Amino acid sequence: KLAALQKSRRGSNTSAAGSDAGGSEVGAGAERYESIVQRLQRMLDQERKRVKEVRKLQMAEASSRTELAQLLRECVEDVRRQCSEVLGSGEASRPGSRPDSSRVGSRAGSARVSAADVRRAATSGVY
Repeated sequence: KLAALQKSRRGSNTSAAGSDAGGSEVGAGAERYESIVQRLQRMLDQERKRVKEVRKLQMAEASSRTELAQLLRECVEDVRRQCSEVLGSGEASRPGSRPDSSRVGSRAGSARVSAADVRRAATSGVY
């Protein structure tokens, strides 16, 4: 489209200029503007390529962050599950402790574990 537009401009400038000296100035000005337009077009294409690359990098970064977050969630759930198993076995041996069937309302493996529970499990030598 740009090339066709430039050709049509050149044709109109040379026909309008005729043979007088003022026509050469108009033609030189038009050529200058055309070179500026071409340069700006190249710059625009380069910027589009850069934006495309940056978006690709941004998506890769977001993907890796999501994978790391998922891995962290899985690790936390594993630790919670292990702590609740250790605490569950310890509670069952204590008199007056509730059996696991009393926790029907809670999700399996997602019981909240306090810092004291973690310390108690760590000092019991299970890990």
